Amino acid sequence: MLAGCLPAPAPPLATVSPSPPGTRVLFIEPDDGAEPVLEAIRDARRSVDVVVYLLSDRSVIEELIAARRRGVAVRVMLERDPYGSGPGNGAAYDQLRRGGVDVRWANPAFALTHEKALIADGETALIMTLNLVYSAFHNNREYGVITHDPLEVAETLAGFNADWERRAFKPKAPALLWSDANTRRKLLDFIDGARESLLLEQESTQDHEALQHLAGAARRGVDVRIITPPDDGESDPNRAGRRQLAGAGALVRTLEAPKVHAKTLVADGARAIVGSANLTSSALDNNRELGVVVLEPEIVRRMVETFETDWARARAYR
Repeated sequence: MLAGCLPAPAPPLATVSPSPPGTRVLFIEPDDGAEPVLEAIRDARRSVDVVVYLLSDRSVIEELIAARRRGVAVRVMLERDPYGSGPGNGAAYDQLRRGGVDVRWANPAFALTHEKALIADGETALIMTLNLVYSAFHNNREYGVITHDPLEVAETLAGFNADWERRAFKPKAPALLWSDANTRRKLLDFIDGARESLLLEQESTQDHEALQHLAGAARRGVDVRIITPPDDGESDPNRAGRRQLAGAGALVRTLEAPKVHAKTLVADGARAIVGSANLTSSALDNNRELGVVVLEPEIVRRMVETFETDWARARAYR
């Protein structure tokens, strides 16, 4: 830390505690492949509930249908109008419905449902950065947290049920970040609480307030490093954010492969956020998004190791 720079006050994340050993497990893509998701579906005996922005991976669709055929109650909620030039969710919607799965379009109350979560038997929840598509398992840098924490699983399921039934939902779990409810506040508190380092793998760098807080962290002496996808030219919406961070003293690098689709932050090598929300105003304020704060040393350690591996092969942004 630079001389004369005082650390930020401790954030109001003190209520977040490490779960008991074995309560949470991390998986990283493309290293771990589709198996963590497929295993959660295969192991379900009573119910599987999935909410995701994009679903097209054949193996996931087949496992969901197989679960339904063996008597598991399967519900899938998909974004009706995802951005981009791909085929969207229409084919998956039709295939799942033909397979007997209860499938619905996501709650239109949100600009987009960009959440990526799976709940099995009301006892296990996967909170992820990844869509359930082939590229997520084979080409992208992605992260997912499997949690058995009863409060987190119950609230993830409660959020699903509220959106499924088109009713209000008020989250309370300290470790969970929900858009449109509390992601912005908890994210900024997390950034402001960093005292020594902030490591980010982020697909998007656009939200003005988040960029201000990251730049402020760099200026107060925090080692801020961020890995993003490559610059895509003058039309790239992330270009201004990269430049702002670099101008404040943050170190910015771009990574060709694996493709950076992650949305992660690690502070002081001691706590991390994994979730679906990009650093955009829509993600923080208008979408349905879900993330989780993790403090488990083994999870944070693996995230730091993966970041450093990616950092070593990324290119400095100029």
